[in-house]
Amino acid sequence: MDVDAMSKPGCYHNADDQLQQRQKLQQQQKQAEDVGYDDGNGQSSWVAYLETERNRQFDPVDDAFMCIFRDLLRSHAVDAARDAARAIDGAFARGWLPQRSMLKHAGDEGLADFVHLVYNLIFELAPLLRHDSAQHVRLFELLVELRRLPPRSFKLNSNEYIPYVNDPDFFDVLHEETRNCYQEGPHPRRHLTADDSEDTNSAAFRQQCEAWVNFSLFKARCVEAGILHQRTNAHGLPADQIVEGLETDPLPVSQPARDCKVMVAAQYLAVAGARFHERLILVPRRVFNDNASTNVKAAAAIALHRGRARWSLWAARLEFLAQRGGLSPYVVDALEVARRRVVALEPVLFPGMAMRR
Repeated sequence: MDVDAMSKPGCYHNADDQLQQRQKLQQQQKQAEDVGYDDGNGQSSWVAYLETERNRQFDPVDDAFMCIFRDLLRSHAVDAARDAARAIDGAFARGWLPQRSMLKHAGDEGLADFVHLVYNLIFELAPLLRHDSAQHVRLFELLVELRRLPPRSFKLNSNEYIPYVNDPDFFDVLHEETRNCYQEGPHPRRHLTADDSEDTNSAAFRQQCEAWVNFSLFKARCVEAGILHQRTNAHGLPADQIVEGLETDPLPVSQPARDCKVMVAAQYLAVAGARFHERLILVPRRVFNDNASTNVKAAAAIALHRGRARWSLWAARLEFLAQRGGLSPYVVDALEVARRRVVALEPVLFPGMAMRR
């Protein structure tokens, strides 16, 4: 039996059988794995999105440029993301810019406009790709590889930026897409806390919840990679999503809403737990141990106490919700992964669990 299962009070002796049943149900729920959502016509939604972008009547996008994204998401090559990043970089001068006479001589503005387009495509594709798919990983790897390109710079408002590294469009587009993804369709922001809505179990609402889970995992990967750093920008901060998913009682009655809220919180801790641990515990601990003034050390001690208390609370809530939250099997699995991550990052808070690991 898994050591974490043994550590749970009132655990069942047939945990292995339960795990197999849970995995079977989870597999049934993921029949469309690695292809995205079906749009009803046998076509995955990300394919439909790229086709729509190709055929837009205003500001048309070059076919070759859109094919870079299509080929990336269909590829299984190890270097697919790196090759796509290089192709995107080359497409700016060779294909995209010459077709736009108004931008051909715009210099820096043309490059800034192109970078904005790339971000739009990435962040609009992220909700359409299943959070557990290889395609979702490849799209994130593309963002990483774009940051590794040989640097070129552009100026906006007398400030110099490096595309994909420190340009302002990243946070602007991320903020806009976060708002769109969270509020489109049947408005998950309202229904994730509403228990009496008739459409919280509709297919449209379920799909919107799935899109929010997908998009949130993409942001969690950005947090873990240091691309989206909580202390450097006020847009799209994920900490409130953990609080909403783990600390809010009662959870919505609607199964899709309940699964969505908790799944988002679990993903942030499982994927980017080290970043939250650093902010809540490591940084105040470091300040407290430094040769600082008495007042600074006192403030750090208070921050450390609060951080450790919240870390312990999150671990307890992850365990409680896994056992008694009435969640779908795949969410329970995610909670268990997140709890193991939380315990491993600060084992001194969980001596009993650490001994059983």
